[in-house]
Amino acid sequence: MISIRYGTVLFALTLLGACGDRPQALGFKGDESASAGTLNTSFKSSDWKAGDKASWEQALRARAQNQNDYVKTP
Repeated sequence: MISIRYGTVLFALTLLGACGDRPQALGFKGDESASAGTLNTSFKSSDWKAGDKASWEQALRARAQNQNDYVKTP
Protein backbone atom coordinates (compact mmCIF):
# COMPACT_ATOMS: atom_id res chain seq x y z
CA MET A 1 0.00 0.00 0.00
CA ILE A 2 2.79 2.39 0.88
CA SER A 3 4.74 1.54 -2.27
CA ILE A 4 1.69 2.39 -4.39
CA ARG A 5 1.50 5.81 -2.71
CA TYR A 6 5.20 6.45 -3.28
CA GLY A 7 4.87 5.33 -6.87
CA THR A 8 1.89 7.63 -7.41
CA VAL A 9 3.69 10.58 -5.79
CA LEU A 10 6.81 9.90 -7.87
CA PHE A 11 4.72 9.71 -11.03
CA ALA A 12 2.94 12.97 -10.17
CA LEU A 13 6.24 14.74 -9.48
CA THR A 14 7.60 13.51 -12.79
CA LEU A 15 4.58 14.90 -14.63
CA LEU A 16 4.85 18.23 -12.82
CA GLY A 17 8.56 18.38 -13.54
CA ALA A 18 7.84 18.23 -17.25
CA CYS A 19 5.78 21.42 -16.96
CA GLY A 20 8.78 23.43 -15.80
CA ASP A 21 10.25 24.02 -19.26
CA ARG A 22 12.79 26.82 -19.44
CA PRO A 23 12.59 29.43 -22.21
CA GLN A 24 14.97 28.73 -25.07
CA ALA A 25 16.71 31.97 -25.97
CA LEU A 26 18.82 32.13 -29.09
CA GLY A 27 21.14 34.77 -27.77
CA PHE A 28 22.29 37.72 -29.84
CA LYS A 29 21.23 37.74 -33.47
CA GLY A 30 21.99 40.87 -35.39
CA ASP A 31 20.32 42.14 -38.50
CA GLU A 32 23.35 41.36 -40.62
CA SER A 33 23.08 39.19 -43.69
CA ALA A 34 24.63 35.74 -43.85
CA SER A 35 27.35 36.98 -46.17
CA ALA A 36 28.56 39.41 -43.49
CA GLY A 37 30.66 36.65 -41.95
CA THR A 38 31.28 35.15 -38.58
CA LEU A 39 33.72 35.67 -35.76
CA ASN A 40 34.42 31.94 -35.47
CA THR A 41 36.77 31.08 -38.31
CA SER A 42 36.68 27.32 -37.72
CA PHE A 43 33.30 27.10 -39.46
CA LYS A 44 34.17 29.48 -42.26
CA SER A 45 35.03 28.23 -45.72
CA SER A 46 38.14 29.58 -47.38
CA ASP A 47 36.21 30.11 -50.63
CA TRP A 48 34.52 33.33 -49.59
CA LYS A 49 35.49 36.49 -47.82
CA ALA A 50 33.36 38.10 -45.13
CA GLY A 51 31.17 40.87 -46.52
CA ASP A 52 31.55 39.83 -50.18
CA LYS A 53 28.08 38.78 -51.32
CA ALA A 54 29.20 37.55 -54.76
CA SER A 55 31.76 35.11 -53.33
CA TRP A 56 29.15 34.00 -50.76
CA GLU A 57 26.67 33.15 -53.52
CA GLN A 58 29.38 31.38 -55.54
CA ALA A 59 30.31 29.27 -52.50
CA LEU A 60 26.63 28.35 -52.01
CA ARG A 61 26.32 27.34 -55.69
CA ALA A 62 29.47 25.19 -55.43
CA ARG A 63 28.16 23.54 -52.26
CA ALA A 64 24.80 22.82 -53.89
CA GLN A 65 26.56 21.36 -56.92
CA ASN A 66 28.62 19.08 -54.65
CA GLN A 67 25.38 17.81 -53.10
CA ASN A 68 23.70 17.19 -56.46
CA ASP A 69 23.36 13.41 -56.90
CA TYR A 70 22.63 13.66 -60.62
CA VAL A 71 26.13 15.05 -61.21
CA LYS A 72 27.70 12.17 -59.25
CA THR A 73 26.02 9.37 -61.20
CA PRO A 74 27.95 8.01 -64.20
